[in-house]
Amino acid sequence: MADIHPFIPKQAAANAKGVQSPPTLQQGQMLSGKVLELYPNQTAAIQLGGVQVVAQLETALSSKQNYIFQVLSVGNVIRLKKISEAPSQNGQKIKQLLQQLGVSSTNQSKAFFQQIVEQNIPFSKADSQEIVSLLERFGGSQNHREIILLMMAKQLPLKEEVFQSLQAFQSNQIGHQMKALQQMIEQQSRPGNSRLLSSIENRLHTFTSSPSNAIHKGNTQAFQSFLIDNNQSIYQLMQKMNIISNQTSLAKFEEALLTWSHRTSNSDQMLSFSQVKAQLQAALHSQIPMNANEQQAFKTIMPKFLQALGEQRLVHDIKASLQNSSILQKMGSALTDDEENMLHRWVMDSNTSDRANRSAYELLHRTLHHQLTSSEITLARDLLFRMNDIDSSSPMSIKEHFLNLTKQFLQVSGVQDETQLKSRMPEGELSLKQLLMLAGQQSDDLLGERMLKLVQTITGMQLNMTNSDDAISQWNIQIPADKLGLPKDIRMQFEGKRRESGTELDPNYCQILFHLELNKLGETMIAVSIQKRVIQITVYNDQAQTKSLLQGFKPLLKEKLSELNYQLSTVTWKSLDQKETYTQTQQKNNYKMPVPREGIDFRV
Repeated sequence: MADIHPFIPKQAAANAKGVQSPPTLQQGQMLSGKVLELYPNQTAAIQLGGVQVVAQLETALSSKQNYIFQVLSVGNVIRLKKISEAPSQNGQKIKQLLQQLGVSSTNQSKAFFQQIVEQNIPFSKADSQEIVSLLERFGGSQNHREIILLMMAKQLPLKEEVFQSLQAFQSNQIGHQMKALQQMIEQQSRPGNSRLLSSIENRLHTFTSSPSNAIHKGNTQAFQSFLIDNNQSIYQLMQKMNIISNQTSLAKFEEALLTWSHRTSNSDQMLSFSQVKAQLQAALHSQIPMNANEQQAFKTIMPKFLQALGEQRLVHDIKASLQNSSILQKMGSALTDDEENMLHRWVMDSNTSDRANRSAYELLHRTLHHQLTSSEITLARDLLFRMNDIDSSSPMSIKEHFLNLTKQFLQVSGVQDETQLKSRMPEGELSLKQLLMLAGQQSDDLLGERMLKLVQTITGMQLNMTNSDDAISQWNIQIPADKLGLPKDIRMQFEGKRRESGTELDPNYCQILFHLELNKLGETMIAVSIQKRVIQITVYNDQAQTKSLLQGFKPLLKEKLSELNYQLSTVTWKSLDQKETYTQTQQKNNYKMPVPREGIDFRV
């Protein structure tokens, strides 16, 4: 698989394709602009990037000329100061610009600043110092220039540690790092921090055990240790899920657990292995992807709903509260089609009967009761993965495995640590990143170094997921795929409009890309464009038989998408060397997804 570079920053990519987006001006920034028309009182119409502004100038300028401007102030009146004439390709004027900025004029600094000037990427004098320092420290290769461009586009600090984290994310297979670290931990045992190392090993095991070794001795031993370490938590989880009754004692439950790894299909067991797996999957399916605020809102509405039964006016207020929240939109995944239709009719009916109100309350109450905490979801998925590892009789489907693996990675790896902190997530278990930071600081040997390198890769992924645009969401993530039997990570990106709530991607308008290495088809890239729930899919692959395979799967894909209220428009196959034309073939809209030169990567 080709090395995968980050998204080209929006402004750079848009300019490269002839589509320019307006820059966000900030005081002190410098960028290239063209004087379009001169007005009285030292004002002029100036094109900055893809937007035309009327600005107050500090000095007289010539019409139809390009200059480097510095933003003196923004607001009702934009004030600009000419720094120099826009550098041309001969390099002399870019050298003068660097001298004015007070930075060294080397071949790599001249080439980089020529690039950002031509692409109308804003920068400040302080930025220029940091940029040159990074170029001198790491070199001016194409990969390194793109990392710096990414840092500028995401408005990240232009610091060495940020650069190194992004570089680690780009250049490393996180799955390989996890597997190597797990093997190293298995070879070491330290009394002082064995509990911490054990916690890290348990986290890593979720993503590194291979399905091809389904019932080997190591997986069985790991499963037994996991059951012993988490017996009480598993006991409470299964009581909450009604898998075991409240009358079942902990001792009886522990006795049943011990038989699992030896007699997985014995029908006389208190806990049928296959049935528990099925119930775990069903429970995970019934989870509503609510954030902490939505969970609290749901819990607040339900007691009011109970009190409102019998009072049509109060029930009407409950309906309004539910409609004003995003809860009903998210509940679809936890309900059957009949339940979803019934709830929709109830909400839309302005005069429902007491019986209908009671039915709606019971449905919502039951759905809320089945919601697990963040820690319980993590434990349920971990248990499901481990049961799948040692039982080949009823393995999870690839779809289930992929979805659970992706959700588990997002939940426990640490890539959402800051987000969860901001939303005041109630659960207190440490993420893999936090565990690695604790253990890495206690070790100054090779093991500690490996841990901190993995922390650096996770941090790079976090930085790559940050987004400075309030209207557009863009994510870039890498999922270890060893558990799916793939030789390399699944790297995924997606971009789209934010919903009005401002926190989520609008599934009606988005673009999705993912890049993977398949065992038989090799490098494969899939680009998905969604417009008003109409889907276009382009598969890039160098295997000619892929085209016929796609046509064979198209009817099933169309059917399954229709069940989700999406309409499949086209499925197209192209060779990998045609991927550069992707952005030119997309329907015109008010956002564009840049495409990297050597591969892209994402999926919802």
